[in-house]
Amino acid sequence: MALSTAHTILKVSIAINMLAGGLLLASGSHPTSAVLANHFFDLTFWPWDQAQSVNTPVARLAAGLGGGAFFGWGVACWIVATQLFDREPAVARNIILFGTIAWFLVDSTASLLAGAPANVVFNGLILISLVVPLLRIHTART
Repeated sequence: MALSTAHTILKVSIAINMLAGGLLLASGSHPTSAVLANHFFDLTFWPWDQAQSVNTPVARLAAGLGGGAFFGWGVACWIVATQLFDREPAVARNIILFGTIAWFLVDSTASLLAGAPANVVFNGLILISLVVPLLRIHTART
């Protein structure tokens, strides 16, 4: 994989997984916009049975907080990927890599404790989509 391809994949992964994913989760903060968040939460509590939804004030608040945090982290990663990588590739890589690992461990552990093991699979896909290009970028620059 070419270095420019790895960098593009990283930015696309940030845009899709973190920015769009954060907005999807945050959409659960209001009943009129919660349809996509409800589908996501229903998938994480497999099987798909449309039994899960963000239909309480606490659940809507949690969706808004989680989505906002994920979106904000995505913005930070986007800035690192687009403005810091060219000047300080090792620092940029470490910021995104270790932030991603920390997120994965906490979010996946919390998902298991909440009874949503399918979310660990989704988290793993996000982890891979970010870590693979980061490792390629690191290998190409060293």
